[in-house]
Amino acid sequence: MVQRLIPPKAPNLPIGPVAYEQRYQDQFTNVLRLYFNQLDNVFGSLLNPGYSGALLQFPSASFQDNTTQVASVTYPSPMSYTQIDYQNQFTLADHTATFTGSRALTTLTTSSVSGYIYVGMHIIGTGWSTATYTASITDNVMNVTAVSSGTIAVGDYIVDGSGLATGARISQKLTGTGGTGTYEINVPDGSTISLSSTTINSYGIYITDQLTGTAGGAGTYSTSTSGTVASGTVTGRTTSKITAQVDGTYNFQWSGQFQNLNNASQDVYVWLRVNGVDLPGSTGQIGLLQRKSAGVPNKIIAAWNYLVPMNAGDYIELFWLVSSTDVTMSTYPKSTSPAYPATASLISTVSFVSALYT
Repeated sequence: MVQRLIPPKAPNLPIGPVAYEQRYQDQFTNVLRLYFNQLDNVFGSLLNPGYSGALLQFPSASFQDNTTQVASVTYPSPMSYTQIDYQNQFTLADHTATFTGSRALTTLTTSSVSGYIYVGMHIIGTGWSTATYTASITDNVMNVTAVSSGTIAVGDYIVDGSGLATGARISQKLTGTGGTGTYEINVPDGSTISLSSTTINSYGIYITDQLTGTAGGAGTYSTSTSGTVASGTVTGRTTSKITAQVDGTYNFQWSGQFQNLNNASQDVYVWLRVNGVDLPGSTGQIGLLQRKSAGVPNKIIAAWNYLVPMNAGDYIELFWLVSSTDVTMSTYPKSTSPAYPATASLISTVSFVSALYT
């Protein structure tokens, strides 16, 4: 059983009579006694050596991504998350862009761009869905009862036209393996959603690089799959902003699982942005050895932390570049022999250190 601190509430003291009255004095004393008992309970729990600060709930959160992520050699892009492990006074938020787009094979041509198009953004719009199915959702568990087209994948953004929260994504496969079955759903603000049986579209196609044009604007981009899509209004979405709800100084720590399929050593550059602005001096450089053999990558996990002052509403992101597009941040499935759990491509945690320094 979890023990919690219950904040004491200041008592509503009774108004005294003009003349002394023992009944009033007894009532007044009793109200104060109850209030002091509350204070004793709170401070006793805080100062008890057996508990100390163990009962305090500081702002903190943990996020991970369960997809393989790609980056560009020239256009910085944010690392993204599919899953909230836990959160207290933190949420996730999306980058979005809207534009007119058409596709021929793997080339996306864009115009009339509002926002910034990032490498890694999933593309949502008519003709871009990767699966269509019938499903209901209960407390963030989606039960797929029939699939009319495509394959359901972790990381897909899902849209039903009305009831689903904006930015909802598939974070884990439960009993489903791409078809009927159950899947866990993540919503960036951490809310719990339920939805009656309806038709849902999954969107798993994402941008792998910018080919021409102004960075993040009109031009051409490569996509993760090939096909033909007529020109239409499209939304790009990526979930990358870790947003604070409480002022404070925070320890932000991350780890990424990188792999290199190139036959030469390669580099990865990772840095922090706060409210969309690069944090000076925050870039870390990661070196990866050449692949072990054709099709067998060299792998490395990298991790470090930052102390970051944040006001309520501020957000932090990890951005990255690679020296070759053969470098990815990858996820691996669980193993049964020998037994170990799946590998997340990215894990980030943020924890309260203190009030803002002055």
